[in-house]
Amino acid sequence: MADTRTAARKQDIFAATRALLVELGGQGLTMRKVADRTGISLGNLQYHYSNREVLLQALLNSFLAEYEAGMAEIGARPSGNLEGDLKKLLLAIFSDPGIEACGVIFKELWAEAQHHPEMKEAMAAYYKRLSSHYADLFSELAGVPSRAPEVGRAVSVIVPLLEGYCITGNVSKTSDSKLAKDWARMISSVLSDKV
Repeated sequence: MADTRTAARKQDIFAATRALLVELGGQGLTMRKVADRTGISLGNLQYHYSNREVLLQALLNSFLAEYEAGMAEIGARPSGNLEGDLKKLLLAIFSDPGIEACGVIFKELWAEAQHHPEMKEAMAAYYKRLSSHYADLFSELAGVPSRAPEVGRAVSVIVPLLEGYCITGNVSKTSDSKLAKDWARMISSVLSDKV
């Protein structure tokens, strides 16, 4: 029973921390504000997370695990039409309901990671896993080995594009469908080694 209460309390703390990151940014986030938003004392918050950096590290790990679990659900089902398959993949990513909040939270966590070695290491490990996941997806869709140079180049294109989309997608005047079509064409060209 205590483990269930502890897990629920930690989820409440993470929800409050995420909301405050979206509202105030990393600079405005304090342990006191998290405790107040969660409805607990500062001492109780510090029982779970001794300081702001420990809290942000735990939030980062939780956030990345959730994101990776969502990405794992997006599978590659090759139909023989690489560009069409890539467009479906991209639309699935774009339609994730948490993508807008993801952009704000991820940006804040990334900025914090630049000042904290443990968070920076966690972020680097995440990028390696994410790149490997995209390499596997592209390999499956294009029918080429995941270590092929064109797969590596396609991964180096998609990761920054998606991060930019997370941050600026809500102000884009281009529809998700058109954007997915354009990106699919570009990534297909890279995977086909036509660039």
